[in-house]
Amino acid sequence: MRSGVRAAVGAICSMLETMDGTTATGLSSVIRPRREALGLSQREFAGQAGLSLRTVVALEHGEANPGLPVLWSCFGALGLVISIHGEW
Repeated sequence: MRSGVRAAVGAICSMLETMDGTTATGLSSVIRPRREALGLSQREFAGQAGLSLRTVVALEHGEANPGLPVLWSCFGALGLVISIHGEW
């Protein structure tokens, strides 16, 4: 598993387990490096993810606690997939 994908999976797991202030920090450590690796500006990424520039800035600075629709949009624009497994 590549390190970027491993970090993304770790961030998702942390978010689902804690749902507290560490969520935003974990997500910010995934979004910006991946966006930059793809050569996207914040504005380009926001457009591809269907988010406002303000939201992207907040996510990258660990100042947002996004819901699943925002996560879905972010990870989709980054070429990553969210997969949740478990027993119901």
